[in-house]
Amino acid sequence: MKKGIYLLLLITLIASCIPKKEFYYFNKKAKTNTKDSIFERIESVEIPSHTLSSGDEVEIEINPINIIVDRSQNEKDIKKPTYIVNQTGFITLPILGNINVTGYTTKALQDTLLKVYLKYYKEPYVSVNFKSFKVVLMGEVRRPGTITILNDHASLIDAISLAGDLTDDGKRINVKVFRKENNNSYKEYIVDLSSISAFKSDAFYLRSNDIVYVSAINAKRLYSRIQIATIAATSLNLLISIISLKK
Repeated sequence: MKKGIYLLLLITLIASCIPKKEFYYFNKKAKTNTKDSIFERIESVEIPSHTLSSGDEVEIEINPINIIVDRSQNEKDIKKPTYIVNQTGFITLPILGNINVTGYTTKALQDTLLKVYLKYYKEPYVSVNFKSFKVVLMGEVRRPGTITILNDHASLIDAISLAGDLTDDGKRINVKVFRKENNNSYKEYIVDLSSISAFKSDAFYLRSNDIVYVSAINAKRLYSRIQIATIAATSLNLLISIISLKK
């Protein structure tokens, strides 16, 4: 009976020694400034301007005459033309035809289009608004797949939240972000979401077509084995107790 008890205590001790740091977000302070709080670090992060890429959806309104109209009451009912940037970075616009919009911000694109349409209209009205972009989440998230971001920016935390958070086995200290470069190759970023230093990563704010991969905690199999061993030890202990009572 004592052997069974000793075995159970040993398993419990092993389980308690497994580090829990991989189960929490932002529990580690940044090495550069240990006084920073999470909220202070978030406020200090500059949100990068979104540049257009394939798969992005934008609203572009073009009128030959710049007339100010009060649309406050019916703004939601107005359907503005939407355009999806194709795989080669082009959209097709009236008169201009196919134009490459890759790398433009919405403001830069609006200014550029206004200058171009001035060649065709005396006082043109041009409005460009960002609508959505897509990223892919894989691995240890609760709802893996393609996520549509209905905004011009989103952080890793935003995307993970939309995917239902990480699973219990998700490795927060080693989240990988794969980002396509200009030469169509992918650059890999490693983000430690257990540390507030994650806010300083170039990959903390996502871009169009980023791929986020969350690997499993290395101790995953160990936990399963410990659980099985614990059940076996408990059953053995119970069996020894029953035998002892019969004697």
